[in-house]
Amino acid sequence: MADKSHAAERMVTRQVQLWGMQQTRETPAPALPAITISREYGCNGWSLAQELGHRLSSEDWEWLVYGQEVLEEIASDMKISKRFLSGFADNQVHELRDYLETTFGVHPETLTLFHRIVHNIRALAKGGGVIIVGRGANFIARDLPGSIHLRIVADREWRVERVARQQEITPEQAAEIVRNSDRARRSYIQESFNRSIDDPLGYTMVLNNQLLDQETIIEMVAGVVG
Repeated sequence: MADKSHAAERMVTRQVQLWGMQQTRETPAPALPAITISREYGCNGWSLAQELGHRLSSEDWEWLVYGQEVLEEIASDMKISKRFLSGFADNQVHELRDYLETTFGVHPETLTLFHRIVHNIRALAKGGGVIIVGRGANFIARDLPGSIHLRIVADREWRVERVARQQEITPEQAAEIVRNSDRARRSYIQESFNRSIDDPLGYTMVLNNQLLDQETIIEMVAGVVG
């Protein structure tokens, strides 16, 4: 997991980068899509997102990856350090503060954590060039033009075996973890969005991790992004 303590600062850096690109280009840069990744427990998720981000990044644009813990950290505390802001001119600091106020807000008590996460995911996805893992991001950003939504799945027995091997636990323990995780994720999506997490219409691509390894999935998605 990325360093959560710098998540907000990285987000602001992204906005400054975007402003800079808009000011220096004579014509608007091609819009980059937002990518969301939903996965069944035991499939590649965070590591896939990170490697995909590396694959898509260039000198002009770094694809940032946001997962559950990072999103929750941002949602609960959007304070930006004085050390970071000291690197900007006064007018830039003013613009940044306005950006944070209008886009993310700075008063966590005014919204529930869930609503703030939804708000942040929408803001991130609208900017494009980001990869968001979990939290029903595909349902939150499904109407955004060009957005790409991945669902990574695999046979349950395959996932149980993989979890047991990676976590060095018994198959019985792994089976319980997978079962509980599947149930919790299915319940979260149903209760939060009134949708089924297993509905293929909620995604751009449903990929079988049992048949496609991580590198193959990355190449496929990179080809779609162009």
